[in-house]
Amino acid sequence: MVSPARGVFGPRTTRSVREFQRAQGLGESGRVDGATLRKLIEIRAQDPRAGQGYLMLVLELAFTGMLRLAGWTAHFEGDGLFTAVNPNTDGAGVSFGLLQWTEKSGRLGELLREFEREEPRVFAEIFEDRSLRQRYLLAAGRDRRLQRVQARVAARDFRLSWERLRPEAPQARSERAAGFLLDLANQHGIGGAVRMIRRAGGARPSEEDLLATLEDESVALVERIALPNGDAAVKATVARRRWFRTSQLLSSEPLDSSVPGVQPGLWVVGANGDAALAGGDAPTERSSG
Repeated sequence: MVSPARGVFGPRTTRSVREFQRAQGLGESGRVDGATLRKLIEIRAQDPRAGQGYLMLVLELAFTGMLRLAGWTAHFEGDGLFTAVNPNTDGAGVSFGLLQWTEKSGRLGELLREFEREEPRVFAEIFEDRSLRQRYLLAAGRDRRLQRVQARVAARDFRLSWERLRPEAPQARSERAAGFLLDLANQHGIGGAVRMIRRAGGARPSEEDLLATLEDESVALVERIALPNGDAAVKATVARRRWFRTSQLLSSEPLDSSVPGVQPGLWVVGANGDAALAGGDAPTERSSG
């Protein structure tokens, strides 16, 4: 989802579309027309990811505001998977879902309570004995009704975190800075992020300098923690901090925090039969991809 190839509809994508159309008995145009898009939405994914297309087309949620920022963080937490499960490799107990809500912090319990509150019948069917068995979590991650709950909780959590972080870093006004700080807080905890900001912000650095300093602090902290996968954890931390600081997918314009975190998404089929996201990023043609 954060690859430079995102949005590129090249030969490999065309080939994949043709293979899908052939398997589904559709005309092999290589174009995502209305019939192909409806079939893509109809068939349930085994490993659904919270990309813009899936959120808007399948879950009918707009990829805007806090949900957009949470979607980027979800890629680094669990490859964007609704089904992502970490049994306890980091000492935080079981972690699950888009933002890897953890058992130790109590955030996973909060998510499950939201599942039960919003979808009581589905929750009872999946979590038979109310335990954290992996097969229960995988089933919850594949259920579209509970995926919507995950998306809503992710957007809500990011909004609440931003309310805590914004007064600590008033110079952080852009979407890029908000995404960076929220990702930092999701990895290190809101308290950890606040402590880093206070250490880095004494001389009131510019937004750019603040983010660069926080990147160094975050990486140094992970280096000091004795994790079984220490080298990989450091590299992953460097990658996510650097992505949020430099990616062209994030805007340097002021964050519009008034945009609702979750709202109905739309897709449209044009006169030529091709389908597109309403208000979404337009795919670009390139010679490869």
